Amino acid sequence: MKKPRMPTVSKRSNPKGKVVYRINYVTPWDNVRHQPVVGTRKDEAVRKANLVYEDMMSRYFGESERKLKPVTFKLVLDEFYQSKINRVRDSTIKRYKIYTDNYQNFMSENFSSIVNISQVTKAQIEEFLNYLKERGQAPGTINAELRVLRSFFKFSVEYNYLFVNPADKIDRFLDPKKSEEVKFWSIKQVNTILTEVKVHWRDKYDFLFHTGIREGELINLKWEAVVLDENDPKIKIQASEDWLPKTNQRREIPLNNKAFEIIKRQLRFEKHDYVFTTFEGHKIKEKTIYDNLKSALKRLNYYGSVHTFRHTFASQLVMAGANIFTVSKLLGHSSIEMTEKYAHLAPDHLRKSVDLLIKD
Repeated sequence: MKKPRMPTVSKRSNPKGKVVYRINYVTPWDNVRHQPVVGTRKDEAVRKANLVYEDMMSRYFGESERKLKPVTFKLVLDEFYQSKINRVRDSTIKRYKIYTDNYQNFMSENFSSIVNISQVTKAQIEEFLNYLKERGQAPGTINAELRVLRSFFKFSVEYNYLFVNPADKIDRFLDPKKSEEVKFWSIKQVNTILTEVKVHWRDKYDFLFHTGIREGELINLKWEAVVLDENDPKIKIQASEDWLPKTNQRREIPLNNKAFEIIKRQLRFEKHDYVFTTFEGHKIKEKTIYDNLKSALKRLNYYGSVHTFRHTFASQLVMAGANIFTVSKLLGHSSIEMTEKYAHLAPDHLRKSVDLLIKD
């Protein structure tokens, strides 16, 4: 067998135009070329290339298996969070830490002898998840715990701390909420809400309804991301120096006449670039925009939250005949599956689709 060569790392664009990195190598025992895509980060691709090379060299010298690095769970967890800095939102890291803290507390109380990460088993993780269920945690929360642990152990495998991911084959818990219909308001209810809220906040909620943007996207919208073109008015949801969109993906949203009129009458301030502000001209806080709506909903005896404007935007569009794929793009969903919860609102659209097969 020929001596293995170090895999090379190359950059390419996938069909969606996103830059990804892959490694290129030939396994000398069968002379087969491999070109797997690793991900969007070059450092991960380089690390993977090194691991593949170690595996091939181990086989070349007749070693039975790659040796694991003996390391504690906490040390690997620290590396995991270091790898997330500047790549995900700070709020996401904080949420992840809540989940991993729950897991570490459970392990220290029930499996105190487990110190090295290589000692963790699938059975221990399943026992932890069942423990959460017994404590009354909702299935959605338990599944979120599982997603974070799965991501962490995947990182551990990629960085040569584990051979396999112990959370990889664990099934998610059934979540009844997944099958619940999305709650949204009628147009009449929206107009009633807009009449009930304080005048200053009326434009904010109306803009949410007419654009479907998230609460954080409205709060952090800046004038530099607004195109006031009479023929093609739009806003750009994009990252700024002090804020990242939820999916960190840039998108453009065309403004209808109502949304265009709303944004044109907003005041500009020299002290900042935010489009929508408090009555005093400061940046809006999430709690403030929620509290003002909450009090109005309570007086009207309506259900919902600020996010219900987004559900209403999508639901009303689908009922009016908008294509699910178009609505998905407007909402900025990372996958069409997230938008499919609105599909049941378009029975006429489904009927017309199957009727296309009928010929005279």
